[in-house]
Amino acid sequence: MSIDPVFSFEQSYRTIQSDNFLILQTRNLKDEQRWGTRYGLNFNLYLGKLYEENVALKTGIRYLKTGYKSDIDSVSTIHKFLEIPIALRYYYGSKKIRPFSELGVGFLINLNFDIDDFRNERLLHHSAFVAVGFDYNYNLDLSFYFQPIFRYHFTQTFSDIELEEHLYNIGIETGFRFKF
Repeated sequence: MSIDPVFSFEQSYRTIQSDNFLILQTRNLKDEQRWGTRYGLNFNLYLGKLYEENVALKTGIRYLKTGYKSDIDSVSTIHKFLEIPIALRYYYGSKKIRPFSELGVGFLINLNFDIDDFRNERLLHHSAFVAVGFDYNYNLDLSFYFQPIFRYHFTQTFSDIELEEHLYNIGIETGFRFKF
């Protein structure tokens, strides 16, 4: 097993769809990407060897701040979540520098949620992510890791009839692993 303090810088944005061309065009012209952050702890359970490669199950808890910049609605562009990720990590080899790939889902609780909010923000979200990276094994009990990551939120951010919005992030996660 291991525990990872994790930190991530992410470029955040959204995809939007609408049947109303004017709304869609106006929003596309007024929206920009925003830098977001994600930090927390990962817990890893190593499942042993599978086809001669190492496999790990990852979960944890993280705080994240994501969104986009908009000249139209500055109130709704920053979203704060508490995330519980579940992922499988596949290691290639067992050397000092070990490349890996990771695939997972995130279950998110919207910390901006207000039941009386006129925007109808959703309380619960889910996302999927994919990453590749590497561990640098400093010694038997400590390693550093670095991984570019892509994350897409499947849950529509608002219950809006005219506009369908989904957040996505591209970023770099880094941290260290304490093995025990």
